[in-house]
Amino acid sequence: MEPTRLELLAPFVPVLARCMRQHSTAVVTLALKCLAIMCRYPLPTLRGHTQELARRSLSLLRGGVSATSALSQECIKLLTSLLHTNCGWDATDTQLRALLESSFTDIEDSSTQATTFRLLRVILGRRVVIDSVYDIVYLDQDIARSSKIPFAHRT
Repeated sequence: MEPTRLELLAPFVPVLARCMRQHSTAVVTLALKCLAIMCRYPLPTLRGHTQELARRSLSLLRGGVSATSALSQECIKLLTSLLHTNCGWDATDTQLRALLESSFTDIEDSSTQATTFRLLRVILGRRVVIDSVYDIVYLDQDIARSSKIPFAHRT
């Protein structure tokens, strides 16, 4: 993307970060969607807000939101993007464990599998060694074996 267009996007990061503090689920969900897309671009203002965005997303996930809700799925997508693009968020093992536990609660639900497997792929790419990852990989293996989809048996 052209640098002039990146300059136009940069002022929206603090605004969207403030939107994540709203009490309206629709506003927060939309802000999460926008931020997850913006993580793909090298925005200097994003680096300054990365810790705040990650902390707020994790607190929303821990807030008792259903794993299949749009809000929790967008939180997981934003955190996955922050991990994948290396925007300056160095997640601790405790944060990764909490993220894995909250996102893989209902792994057999087909509507959330794409998001959760992308998160797992990003975490495995970082070569993180925590026991939760192994538990999830074993669970994934069992799901692949019992799946009715032929593609799942080949993976």
